[in-house]
Amino acid sequence: MARIDINVPYAEKDEAKILGAKWDAANKTWYVPDGVSVDHFLKWLSDYNVIAPYWYIAQTYDYCWKCGCGTVMTSVLLPEGHQTLEQDDDGLIYWKKHEIPAFIFYIYDIPVHILKNFERITHYLSKDYSKTVDNKYWM
Repeated sequence: MARIDINVPYAEKDEAKILGAKWDAANKTWYVPDGVSVDHFLKWLSDYNVIAPYWYIAQTYDYCWKCGCGTVMTSVLLPEGHQTLEQDDDGLIYWKKHEIPAFIFYIYDIPVHILKNFERITHYLSKDYSKTVDNKYWM
């Protein structure tokens, strides 16, 4: 699994370091390095519920459901082996590994290092408001 950025408050930096987190001075963020389980870092992962070693940008040309104009449709496809943060009936939170690829939707937050990759594609996603879900997400 690729490195995973975590949001560690300054007051908790020593705890994160003891658990195996590393400091990225260039990006000024703590991260869980490749090969280290994220299980001990859940409290600092609260904003993220999907992790993957890589991802694909899928695009197709279609017509807008609202205005009928032709447009490029863009989505994110996660490979087999991606993980999602789940909660069981007892309230236990755990990472579930998926054996098949999956598209993800209603993306509310994208880490900066991943967002930079979207700048390289023709149809750049933007965070916009949806009346359907009454919230902003990347579309």
